[in-house]
Amino acid sequence: MGDAEGFPKPNTILPLQEGTEAKRLPEELDKPGTLFAYGYLLIHEKVRDLLPERGPNFPILEAENIEDARQKAADPNAIVILRNVVLEGVRVDEFSEQMMRNWLQDEKGLDEIQRLIREGILSHMSVHGGLYARVSKDSKDFLNGGLVIGLKPEELPRFDGFEMEPIYKRTLVPELEIEDQKYAPLHIQFYAGDDKYEPDEYEWMRMDHLKENRGSLKYSDSVRKRPERRKPKIDQ
Repeated sequence: MGDAEGFPKPNTILPLQEGTEAKRLPEELDKPGTLFAYGYLLIHEKVRDLLPERGPNFPILEAENIEDARQKAADPNAIVILRNVVLEGVRVDEFSEQMMRNWLQDEKGLDEIQRLIREGILSHMSVHGGLYARVSKDSKDFLNGGLVIGLKPEELPRFDGFEMEPIYKRTLVPELEIEDQKYAPLHIQFYAGDDKYEPDEYEWMRMDHLKENRGSLKYSDSVRKRPERRKPKIDQ
């Protein structure tokens, strides 16, 4: 059975870490179609590439905080991005994109990769390294990224293709932290890895080569660092 507004029912996740007290986000943000992202999906040009049916000039709005994002999300034609959102409850590894394409070819065949390339979803060359985050109740890892708000159900298959589904699957996020407050989303998803995929014996050599050229990684150093805390305003 599908989820609200035509969205497929997301994968089940582990509960919040024991002892966690979390709030709910406004329903304008915590709704089907909102994604947590930490790499290319936060880049405006990539979002436009993946949404060709919207045309070239649809608004992509940056939000400063939760309330700003809530107000901007009222525009049904806009994609809203809220940054400095931390995803908790994940175990994070680094894998080469070539390794992940090998997994995808094993799962779906070379024809599927060629289709994604023809449709402009994947590039011809896979010369990057990426992060592979899997849900883990006990891990202390985290990812610093953002929310992408305003996607429609018919738009998500191109995002799935870019993330090489089923190598990554849209999964409910375990826990978010925004401005030092914990949140337990009801609908927000991220592209999670699967424990059944393990690197081959050549993967360490691929990643060593990629790390020699930092520009070959699909994420920035800030993804593994928590956002700086905002200093409270002092009345003069």
